[in-house]
Amino acid sequence: SLIVGSTVLVASFGVKAAEAFGEFEQGMKIVQTVSNQSGAAISELSDRANEMSITYRTAIGDITDGLQTLGRAWLNSATTQLEVLESGLQTAKLEGRNLNGVLEELIQNTAMLGGDLKSVDFGAQTEQLNTLMVGTSMTAPINSHDISQTLQYAGGTAAAAGANLENAERKKKLDDLMGTIAAFAQKGVKGSMAGTALRAFFTKPASQDASVTEGLSRIGLKADDLWENGGQSMKSVSDQIGMIQRQMDHLHMSQMDRIEVWGKIVGAKMGQQMMKLDSSSIKDLTRDIEGAASAAS
Repeated sequence: SLIVGSTVLVASFGVKAAEAFGEFEQGMKIVQTVSNQSGAAISELSDRANEMSITYRTAIGDITDGLQTLGRAWLNSATTQLEVLESGLQTAKLEGRNLNGVLEELIQNTAMLGGDLKSVDFGAQTEQLNTLMVGTSMTAPINSHDISQTLQYAGGTAAAAGANLENAERKKKLDDLMGTIAAFAQKGVKGSMAGTALRAFFTKPASQDASVTEGLSRIGLKADDLWENGGQSMKSVSDQIGMIQRQMDHLHMSQMDRIEVWGKIVGAKMGQQMMKLDSSSIKDLTRDIEGAASAAS
């Protein structure tokens, strides 16, 4: 009876293992189709997928789904796919999030902030941004999804204005932007609200409409003062806010007057949010984020 029972049990596990292997093979065939990979590349991806499944204790089906997501995003280099996949796995495990959701946000954020989907550097850029976002989440009550929501509203504008992954100088401004997002989160402002406020701060002074011009002139500034390099890129967020705050302090402005000026610069509702930011706090948080990101990498 014991022998018969054991045989049935082993057979059952054998059937389940065979089914799982079949599903894995089918999943990798889809990966090959959507990413137009060679047989050798798929073999490498299969081996590493199994290793990562064990390392990160993640179901192999979730990993193959993730590779399909990367393939559909036109990432057709095995090296790049594995780099992005591992970044996604790290964040998904750290925050208890769905792997596919994390990967989709990572790809969108990296591309939006200057990453080139067709470049061999895209995987490294994704890793760089992911460690920066993880570092931000370690310094404020916020997670990577909250950060992605903020970037959805303000990231494209910030990148166009000079805070992106293109070079070291612009990367410093991106670090500063993350410090600003963390500073907002510490004041209870995050996600779309933080993104909307930042987008207004980036776009309204650049538009130089009458209200913005009036608000800045009241404290002795012009819209051009918030930009540098001949108007090619904005100064860091902390530098801009520090400049505005110093002018207000110099004029001994009341809280009511400050609210009015900020309202003219970014709009009444968003002005109340921008007043919650402090230049020195942003700089301190930026240093903390850079340190946390360096440790995480």
